Amino acid sequence: RIGQAGQGAVAAEVAARFAPWLAPGVQPTCHDVDSWALAPDRGLEDLLRTVTEDAGPDPILTWDDGRLLAGATYELVVDVTWSEQTHPGAIPPAQNAPHLSWIGGASHREGYRFWDLGESASDGFRVMAEAGNTNVLEDELDAEREASGAVARTLRWVGQGMGDPPGSSGNGFAAPSSSRGEFIDVLASHGRLSLVTMLGPSGDWFVGTPPEGLELLEDGRWTAGLQHPLFPLDGGTRVFNPLNPWNTQPCTAEAPELCLPYNNPRDPISWLGADSWIGDASLGTFTLVPFFTPDPVVPAAAQAQALDDLMDEGRSADPGSPR
Repeated sequence: RIGQAGQGAVAAEVAARFAPWLAPGVQPTCHDVDSWALAPDRGLEDLLRTVTEDAGPDPILTWDDGRLLAGATYELVVDVTWSEQTHPGAIPPAQNAPHLSWIGGASHREGYRFWDLGESASDGFRVMAEAGNTNVLEDELDAEREASGAVARTLRWVGQGMGDPPGSSGNGFAAPSSSRGEFIDVLASHGRLSLVTMLGPSGDWFVGTPPEGLELLEDGRWTAGLQHPLFPLDGGTRVFNPLNPWNTQPCTAEAPELCLPYNNPRDPISWLGADSWIGDASLGTFTLVPFFTPDPVVPAAAQAQALDDLMDEGRSADPGSPR
């Protein structure tokens, strides 16, 4: 990660970190990464450790087969198309405020999943699907980050409100609506992104990216942007009640028929089918718009070989260390 998107300190941060290792006259900024030239008389080992190993869980650069890969920044655009026009009879009344809740998730390595079809929800995932709050899910992702390093950083976007002026903070994303302005930094070492959000109001329905996450970095190149449809899923933690399909009526001792009992044990997470109360059509999209997607930096052949040799030495000493 070069720096926080949109901040004036980006160029200064880059210069401060990399200037000692660059050839004379090179002015490193986030907009000319592909023009960087390493100074041949500087310590390559120090450079490598500074930008990859000593940086800890957030390496500024990742060394990959003769290339230095910098992190990228994408803007997340949330379009909620769910309406009476797209889902006639399959959306709560306006007074019940149909919406998507907080968006939570993380950037992570390939192969990591914090939910999956056919598997039961974690405690944090249950809270997200039932209440729309992502705090407990973030705690689980942070714990995974510390335990295995598979997670780079977590994300929470509370939304721009339901009926609030554009740009204001609020609990969720109204249906229908379009929101943008959330910028996500993604490390080259953790090039996948997974996001989920509760479908509200409901007992435990949600939408999100695929369990394996969206692949943003492929063969060293950041994607030029992508759009993912939001199909409804069942979190498997509560029993659907057709007498109270949107969980908008209170469950009381006087009206036990309105309750949505908890599944114990939890059912597997699954797609909601065409015969479900809401159907199986898309409710909107997540779109990732490129903001800063640098090309790989390829040092001179001799420098690239020296860096590769250093990485080979590190792998020989510690076979479990990441490339």
